[in-house]
Amino acid sequence: MITIRQPKVLSCQNKSRLNAEIDVDGIVTAVWFEVDAEYAPYLCHERSDAFLIGLLYWAILNGHDIRCEAPVGEELLYQITTDLIPALVTHSSVLYHSKITAPIDTGCLPNAGAVGTGISCGVDSFHVLAKQASPNGTKNLRLTHLAFNNSHR
Repeated sequence: MITIRQPKVLSCQNKSRLNAEIDVDGIVTAVWFEVDAEYAPYLCHERSDAFLIGLLYWAILNGHDIRCEAPVGEELLYQITTDLIPALVTHSSVLYHSKITAPIDTGCLPNAGAVGTGISCGVDSFHVLAKQASPNGTKNLRLTHLAFNNSHR
């Protein structure tokens, strides 16, 4: 069982971290995402969404269910449990159908009117960019920011 504890925003010199303790079968590890301190108000500590997404495939590969202490967005939880997990595990004998237990949040989070997505420069991220940056797309979903993360050390 993986337990994602309540995310918190922590200050670290001139940086801010969105931090959550992750308990995997009794072994607790801190997982975090760091930005410059000026962006702290935009870190989402109210929900477990970011940590759930980050840990989901690992849980499926390693046979773990997930429990979130903080709520998960209703649409995200619905799409993960009804579409993503079944699509991944249906034709595989090595992938586990992870079960997710979490309070559901149906509300809107405060935001600054920005819409962002990660970009890896692969086909999928260029497809999102082409669809969501277009002036012909839905105004409330039009991309204003991209995130390119260097996760290699």
